[in-house]
Amino acid sequence: MKTPLLPTEIEALKKEKRTGKIFGGSVGLLIGIAAIAFVLTEKNPQWIAFIIIAIFVALIIGYFLSMWINRKVNMDLKLGQKEIKEEIITNKEQVDEPIANLSETGSFAENPAFIAAEIGSQKHYFLIGEDLIEVEKDVYQQVEIGEHVKVHISPNSGLIFKVDLLD
Repeated sequence: MKTPLLPTEIEALKKEKRTGKIFGGSVGLLIGIAAIAFVLTEKNPQWIAFIIIAIFVALIIGYFLSMWINRKVNMDLKLGQKEIKEEIITNKEQVDEPIANLSETGSFAENPAFIAAEIGSQKHYFLIGEDLIEVEKDVYQQVEIGEHVKVHISPNSGLIFKVDLLD
């Protein structure tokens, strides 16, 4: 079933575009720097023109690389639709992620067992088909393996917005 994207989901998709923009911009910047360095090492009297061309080409490459990386997210934003699928939980897993061992830094205690478990973080995952989906703790605790859930997902990029319990 397809439904319109909510404003919070549109914001989540826009945040997803950051990686592509940063990567595309970084590649363009590196190409520009390399081209400028090459032009400056050559003893050409028209070096200013070559630098301007190098910067222009680097900007174009960075822009198109960013657009290519974000093409699926852009398609989802353009369509403005999400899919709601009914799926079965095939497995679930809780992963404890402790903070850095503070005893190595000389802080708090010499014994890491002294550090409270609450300082670290826990992540909760459902395995639905072949997809591993991170969910909130309350949803994780309410659902058992084999139960049906509704997954709110963007159709092209596959970004999962929410997992709802079926009534």
